Amino acid sequence: MAYLSVGGGALDLLAHALIGYGLLQMLVLARLSPWIARAGAVPGLWAFSFGANALATAPTCLVAQGDAGALAVLAPALFQAANGLVLGLAAMTLALLVRGRMFVAPVTASRART
Repeated sequence: MAYLSVGGGALDLLAHALIGYGLLQMLVLARLSPWIARAGAVPGLWAFSFGANALATAPTCLVAQGDAGALAVLAPALFQAANGLVLGLAAMTLALLVRGRMFVAPVTASRART
């Protein structure tokens, strides 16, 4: 998204390459998802929302400027996936708040030694 913002949203090879790299990173994260899921519901999972939203917004901007082809097919699916991820993270956060597990109790000096 930064490249598209600075470059005025130019439809060039580098923009497509960066979107391809983002898709590669998404596939790597999909492969790592079993290990990420073992950590359970934690607020740190919100870190994935930035990349997901950037990966959904960049193709949408390019398609809005007239880009066709694979991006025109991928953009709606990426947009829906990013929205699903953010909704899932919001539901996870609400569940953590309701259960009282959103914030970890601070470790005191006496508990740290035991």
